[in-house]
Amino acid sequence: MFKVNVGLMAFAVGSVLVLLGAGDEKKAISKIPWNVILLVLGVGILMNIVSLSGGIILMAEGMTKIMTPKTAPSIMAVSASVMSFFSSGLGVVFPTLIPTSSIIANNLGIAHYAKELVAMVTVGGTFTGISPISTTGALIMSAVISDEQIKDKFPQNKLFLELVFWAFFTIILEVVLAYLGIYKLFF
Repeated sequence: MFKVNVGLMAFAVGSVLVLLGAGDEKKAISKIPWNVILLVLGVGILMNIVSLSGGIILMAEGMTKIMTPKTAPSIMAVSASVMSFFSSGLGVVFPTLIPTSSIIANNLGIAHYAKELVAMVTVGGTFTGISPISTTGALIMSAVISDEQIKDKFPQNKLFLELVFWAFFTIILEVVLAYLGIYKLFF
């Protein structure tokens, strides 16, 4: 809103609150899911290396070889979904597959449907992210486990399996809708 860096402003506000003694900073820091944060940062660095080394173009060319204009949306949806099942949509799937969409669309002669391929990446990378192996699912799991009031209502093993089920369900639904051309109706 004020054209300031949100991350830097968050640190500044947090520092002021710590100096004012507004809370117990040791308790707050101990509640942060550091393993998830480090995982996302590490994957982000890996993706930057892939991008700088030409991996995006190589991936787009390889994917084009197994696609047709009819199957491209479904393959993009399943690719994004499977990637998101194991990684962050924002940190990995979107920066990897969105740039490939225009390359693939041009290679297949369907440049006018590049937006649909980007939509497939967005849909696949978002909805499957509830997998407990992905960032969002891991955050759900850590939030439930760290909350004393609700962790007994949602046993860890049961919650894990439910999140895996819903992630697989969304993969199947996305691919079927993409193959049927439902998403073309929006472009």
